[in-house]
Amino acid sequence: MSVAGNKPLVSIGMPVYNGERFIRRALDSLLAQDYKNFEVIISDNASIDKTQEICLEYAARDARIRYFRNEKNMGAAWNFQRVFELSSGKYFMWAAADDWREPTFISKCIEILEHDPTVVLAYPLAVLIDEDGQEYGLMAGRLDTRDWDSPVIRGIFVMLGIQGNVIYGLIRADAIRRCKPIRATLGGDIITLFELSLIGKFAHISEPLFYRLRIRKGETVDKRHRRWLDAIDPKNKGKRVYFPYWKMAWGYIDAVLHASLCVRHKLFLLGAVIMIVPWKMRKELLKVVVMP
Repeated sequence: MSVAGNKPLVSIGMPVYNGERFIRRALDSLLAQDYKNFEVIISDNASIDKTQEICLEYAARDARIRYFRNEKNMGAAWNFQRVFELSSGKYFMWAAADDWREPTFISKCIEILEHDPTVVLAYPLAVLIDEDGQEYGLMAGRLDTRDWDSPVIRGIFVMLGIQGNVIYGLIRADAIRRCKPIRATLGGDIITLFELSLIGKFAHISEPLFYRLRIRKGETVDKRHRRWLDAIDPKNKGKRVYFPYWKMAWGYIDAVLHASLCVRHKLFLLGAVIMIVPWKMRKELLKVVVMP
């Protein structure tokens, strides 16, 4: 498949900060894709390791790679939005610098999107890996909403069953433009997925084509969330963060209010949010402050 001129059909955005340990493997897996009509946009959040050197090496080797470096660390949420704003493809995919993909990842996702205009996002089964690349199971959550025409039903199913790996699927760029910029809160990517579910359907591919780094040695859930808060917004570092999970809960309400839906659908969804989110996040919402 190709498009007129040299414009890539697929844009891949890689936001990165100090990614020297894994970024070669991540870039190699992208360049090994059997689908070739894509660009890779790297936005480096002022890394202080060898990330810049590695990225420039790859950019010199392959013209599809474009490297941008920010003068200071603007935070992960800002950087995720930045790579999308720099993209030009009909389809867009976020790529973390510590994950990798099988060679058929893009081609199998794009086949679905090209043949079904109601689908806004296609993603495969994810394999969980640790820092040493050892596999320890499949990521839970295999949500497919192609059977549901109602945005209300899709939104409810996404609230109940969404998983973090879905954001790394292949997405229609026009659908992302209809969403608010990624929020600088815990779960900002999950709220974006919720917004996307109100626009169109998600397609799940039942093949393990994606490898997601999730386990870091000696890291508890609380420590992981603290690390995420510091990465999302550098202003959080060394400070207490108040009501982080309440901000995520509010994100669902804000997404409904922002959606291009009729009043009746919005009221149904607001009711669902009020019932589902406090139940699903009941433990997290009790944590008023997260310590540094």
